[in-house]
Amino acid sequence: MDKYIAEGQISIFDIQAIKATKKIPEKPKSLTKTHQKVTENIDLSTALEKYKSIDNLSRIIKYSCGSYGIELIAQGGFKTIYVNRQGVEEFEFDKRINVLPMDQVLYYKENLNPNSLQEQRFQELKTKYPDVKEIKRKGDGNIIVEVPGKVISINSRGWILEFNNVQAIYSQNEVIQEQNEESEIFDIKQMQKSVRVGDKVQAYRSKSEIITGVITREYGIGNEILNISFKRGEVGASTAIGRRQVIKILEVGA
Repeated sequence: MDKYIAEGQISIFDIQAIKATKKIPEKPKSLTKTHQKVTENIDLSTALEKYKSIDNLSRIIKYSCGSYGIELIAQGGFKTIYVNRQGVEEFEFDKRINVLPMDQVLYYKENLNPNSLQEQRFQELKTKYPDVKEIKRKGDGNIIVEVPGKVISINSRGWILEFNNVQAIYSQNEVIQEQNEESEIFDIKQMQKSVRVGDKVQAYRSKSEIITGVITREYGIGNEILNISFKRGEVGASTAIGRRQVIKILEVGA
């Protein structure tokens, strides 16, 4: 049978076999230059030193991940600049960032003291756990509590944050009080008996309110009644309390 091929067509018999070309993979070219390796132990003292000269600097915080927070006093509140391990500013927050027990306050302009709500939450924890250690770090407004197996942080809103298998960073002189079931390091009753005029104390005003103030007078049988002067907001106030309402002595009077 004769084959018929129209003009412009090619017979499959006229196509020569083509050997497949083996593709040689090329190593992709890097578009960026390799920089010198930066370790976690980089000395950022020079990079952080420039912030200490800022007039509105509030705190410098080292986070547990190795980065830093530069806390500045801003209009209406605070601003925090996030600085990475290489000393580069990455982003900003228009607020104060909460400091965790694993973080460390490297610099602070003013010390921060816990409020009455935090103290109340701490007293509640003491009834829950027989073994507690209260820690008040310089430049940190949180109360840190160590109990067996966990670390607890009480922030300024009274929130209780629990952390398992972590190590809180603090120095021994920042441990406020310690108690355990076998032998209590502090004796509450003895402390209450020792309160004198001029002492700054924390005490229960009622079952739901803790106040901080200065003892101005002792009276009654065995001087069991104490007058305490304190502030309610910006207004000065005073009231009478029993010695048993005193939680702890903050400062001994002259």
